Amino acid sequence: MIIDAHAHYIETNRPDRPYVDPSPMHPISVDQLAAAAAKAGVDLVVQVTASTMGNDNRYSFEGAKCRPDKIAGVFGRFDPLAIDLEAKLKEYFAQPHALGIRLTLFHPWAQQWLAQRALDPFLHAAAKTNVPIAIFAPFQNELLLETVRRHPAVRFLVDHMGIRVEPSQTPTTAFRQWSSLLELAKETNVWVKVSYFPEAMLGSEAYPYRLVQQYFERLVESAGTSRLIWGSNFPPVGRACTYAQALDFVQKECEFLSAQDRALILGGNFYRDFMR
Repeated sequence: MIIDAHAHYIETNRPDRPYVDPSPMHPISVDQLAAAAAKAGVDLVVQVTASTMGNDNRYSFEGAKCRPDKIAGVFGRFDPLAIDLEAKLKEYFAQPHALGIRLTLFHPWAQQWLAQRALDPFLHAAAKTNVPIAIFAPFQNELLLETVRRHPAVRFLVDHMGIRVEPSQTPTTAFRQWSSLLELAKETNVWVKVSYFPEAMLGSEAYPYRLVQQYFERLVESAGTSRLIWGSNFPPVGRACTYAQALDFVQKECEFLSAQDRALILGGNFYRDFMR
């Protein structure tokens, strides 16, 4: 079974559910995402609430409820600086289809959270409630490694390998913290989403990304494949390749991966460790 652990369906901006953070992503319904996934060869999709919706997860859970045939569950958004965190996390995780929480630390107000240890109370509560936490902290892998080591009871997912598209990026700039990512991947409470290889090569290389396969192979050699998880990042990945190519990059192109490796990365690891 192929599980896409990182994709987005996004509802249209509307008065009663306004966008909080303007996004370059166009609205895409849960049915449209389900159709695109099926066409690409994906069996199940994990919905990750887009940052454009703020902490409003209603559409995410509505989509998971109406399309259980295609939506495996939801990694929703959450205010990690709220009060009464443990109770709020329990309430969130008690929802049907809730699989975890995703934090994005690229906005100006959140960029210093790791350095300031502002997330520590939230992560203590996450450990008590056993809620998995996906963190997208572009180019903060060293700080994330320190955070992970302070919170060994939390299950962390490193979104997009700590990489984000930048103006005039090159492979050197995109992978400038790769050595820290390799160290992160060795931590027993860390799973790495190998979800950004195509976008990391924007402006440098096209599918099938022969150069970037070298980085992927180093990751596998360093940390193995038992905690690597594939995600497409659809629809944003469309700026680099098609949905099918995002899958085929792992499924067909990376010859250093065995059939067992591919099965683990493309669904087995996520199903074993995060499905409820």
